[in-house]
Amino acid sequence: MLKTDKKIVTTFEKRHLKILLNAPNKNTFTGFRDYVLMLLLLDTGIRISEAEGSKLSDINWKDNLIKVFGNSRVERYVPFSERLKENLRKYISLRRSLHHDFLFINIDNEPLKRRTMQEKIQLYGIECGINDVRVSAHSFRHTFARMYLLNGGDILTLQRSRPFND
Repeated sequence: MLKTDKKIVTTFEKRHLKILLNAPNKNTFTGFRDYVLMLLLLDTGIRISEAEGSKLSDINWKDNLIKVFGNSRVERYVPFSERLKENLRKYISLRRSLHHDFLFINIDNEPLKRRTMQEKIQLYGIECGINDVRVSAHSFRHTFARMYLLNGGDILTLQRSRPFND
């Protein structure tokens, strides 16, 4: 295998996050859904594939935890903030009851696909004129990790593949 250069991944700064989180039109269902999706990615550091597979039944409201299935279908529990909890509740009330349990849906009430999520996030970056950092779902994950460490979290807990398993 050829070795390639490893570049430092740039993360969002506060100004980027403020712009991105204000970009979706929160008065529309899809705009509010996109806002909640970006909040979820930033607040938990989960992968876009984990967000795609998230279901209503995976949310533990009492303990502010969401169960996700990561790489190799490894199940883990990830904590989330009160701010995200409030917005998730509002989103779910707009989402209504459907024939499936997937958290994020499109306008046809079908589960939202990973590629659509990625495209929406990239489009918000383009619309906002953010070009000094890559605007992607994975950038939210890297930003979460940086913020976790800057707020006193330890790198070993962050690095472990299943930090919140029971």
